[in-house]
Amino acid sequence: MLYWSTVTLTWVAINCLPILGEQQEEESMTVHDASLSLVLPARNDAPGLAAVVRECLDVLPAYFADYEIIIVDDGSQDATARSADYLAATCDPVMVIHHAHPRGYGRALVHGLSVARGEYLLCLDISSAVRVRELARLMPFVEHYDVIIGHRLAHAGRSAQLFRRLVNWLFALDLRDTGCRLTLFRADQLQPGELLSHSPLVHVELYVRALQRRATYVQVGLAHDTEAQSHEFTRIGLWLWWELLRMRFRLGTSDTATTMRRPLWRQKTALGAGVAAIAGGIWFLLRRRGP
Repeated sequence: MLYWSTVTLTWVAINCLPILGEQQEEESMTVHDASLSLVLPARNDAPGLAAVVRECLDVLPAYFADYEIIIVDDGSQDATARSADYLAATCDPVMVIHHAHPRGYGRALVHGLSVARGEYLLCLDISSAVRVRELARLMPFVEHYDVIIGHRLAHAGRSAQLFRRLVNWLFALDLRDTGCRLTLFRADQLQPGELLSHSPLVHVELYVRALQRRATYVQVGLAHDTEAQSHEFTRIGLWLWWELLRMRFRLGTSDTATTMRRPLWRQKTALGAGVAAIAGGIWFLLRRRGP
């Protein structure tokens, strides 16, 4: 009996231990050697801020050995500032930037990106329906693409779909979702000082500028938490139309080389059609509001 027990243990040691070693090696390879900076713009998000940060602290170490979480408090009037300060004091990877007065989502995001030290940058919206755990779907592409854009697998509302089509047409993009703001990209593909948008359209500006630099990109489908409220363009106000018009004049399209090769009359015709579409949308909104 002792003889067969010894034989069995020897066989397990010879055949199973190498397999366990390979599994441990594969698990260790999931941690990326590069550093990551996660930027969280926050305004009056006290109820959900701590939970989102705690989730980030649980998820990020599985993919990046070195990371930081940058909370940008954009002039919140609730307990967001106190909650952010507490998280920064109790969690080493967390830091906070305070705005005395609201500057807009775009300015808050740009401020966070400007102080980020990571080789990779991750944008996340606290109130987004897409959770940070979806980073697992983006990581397989990190070695092959400069910009990894997340899009929700669930269908957006009709107004959001129409707005997405207009944005794609104006800037020569092929975005599948303009309301999902989980984006992972290389820091060398971005110069935060050049981003001028004050609204959530700063993500569109980021994509356009990256593509103008010939950055490689991929769009990845992400699970959508239907119980969470997402900040998407479901109600398009005058300010958003105006911001879109300004961006079109300032940036041009994503494919600058193709645009340069087009005849001048075609460029002017396309731009004129875009301006007419935006002007028509503004007129329609004003007419609905009435006198």
